[in-house]
Amino acid sequence: MSRRFDLIDRRRPSRTRRGVRPSGWPLPTALVALPALALSVLAGPAPADPGAAGGVTRTAMSAARSSTAARASLEGASALVRVGQATALPRGGVATGAIAPDRSVQLGLAITPRDPSGLQAYADAVSTPGSPEYHRFLTPAEVARRFGPTRSSVSAVERAMRAAGLGVTGVSANRLLLDLRGRASTVEAALHTRIVGYAAPGGRRGFVATVAPRLDRSVASSVSAVLGLDSVVVAHSQMRRAPVTPKVVRTPAADRRLPRVAPGAPAACTSAYLAALGGGGWTDDQIAHAYGLSSLYARGDLGAGQTIALFELEPFEMSDLAAFDRCYFGVSHTSQVSLVHVDGFNLVGPGSGEAILDVEVLSALAPDAKIIVYEAENTTYGTIDEYNTIVSQDRANIVSTSWGECEQALDTGAPGARQLEDYLFAEAAAQGQTVVSAAGDTGSD
Repeated sequence: MSRRFDLIDRRRPSRTRRGVRPSGWPLPTALVALPALALSVLAGPAPADPGAAGGVTRTAMSAARSSTAARASLEGASALVRVGQATALPRGGVATGAIAPDRSVQLGLAITPRDPSGLQAYADAVSTPGSPEYHRFLTPAEVARRFGPTRSSVSAVERAMRAAGLGVTGVSANRLLLDLRGRASTVEAALHTRIVGYAAPGGRRGFVATVAPRLDRSVASSVSAVLGLDSVVVAHSQMRRAPVTPKVVRTPAADRRLPRVAPGAPAACTSAYLAALGGGGWTDDQIAHAYGLSSLYARGDLGAGQTIALFELEPFEMSDLAAFDRCYFGVSHTSQVSLVHVDGFNLVGPGSGEAILDVEVLSALAPDAKIIVYEAENTTYGTIDEYNTIVSQDRANIVSTSWGECEQALDTGAPGARQLEDYLFAEAAAQGQTVVSAAGDTGSD
């Protein structure tokens, strides 16, 4: 089941990233090119007529002061360099004024890698049969040492942010992301930007930086993007539940249940089979058979030795997974599932049903595999930091996600995020991690 990143109505085919093996990224239902946000310069009060007082000396002195102030302003401005661009409001969104100055803001600085093209070339070579580098996978430390940001550039940016009053809460293992937190007023001053709230159609509210962030020239070249200064791109579920149907009566002629093809393989219990039959759906063992997994099960291959990292942006109930497993296997496999909360993610509950659907499908199709479910806040920064955590930890040889977005939407709503994703997926390929993404429910265009 795909998710839609709601932004705004222009469609374009999605592009498959190198180093990733998806069948295609799901597109949002509505995407639009947002107009650039116009920034107004507020004029101060009109100057008094100096001639009215006959004060030529005062006029000269005033002009001198203005000239000095202008020079100081220019000198200060010349030391600042823009990083990325401002994010426009969502279509129909209305600014509601400055956000509370003491509001806590979590953000990240993407540190410029030293050789992204070299990493992409290695990702291609390590994935190409016949190449001298074929399957010579690297560790995250080796990727960081050969292609990632230098330690000196990370340290310089970290010192600058601490000096500006921001808290540095962490540096990723691949040195690609510097995690920051601070009051909104401190963030605005440190990044020379302005953050305002907005109200969008449908009652949605959020915040956005209306001025592109700027950093001191001494560190600006070491930062490729500032993430977390807006909440414009937010994922939500596209899951639709089947309508309630009359009770299905199972007859021998209508019973299309598949026999269990091997010990440990999935086989739907009666309640799951009848629910799928009544709703026009498929059981997980039928899906496995359709994708040719029955022959693997018959050979005893149930996914043992594989570790799957599952990307999620909402919680799920482990008790639901246990009930699902008992239906398909007679026992619970929850001991094979672990959780990693990214950036202090602490939501609990069943969520929308998307996350548990993902976990159940993996549990059914690869019953002997280990599953690590990564969960992060549903924000641009949370999304990027979760992918970065999965890749930089390198605990799983398979990465699965059914959350996706059109790259045009990402460029519009989160400037700089796509380039960072490209680097992360190239790093995953160089490390031997296979990344699989759902095609989604809306096709490829």
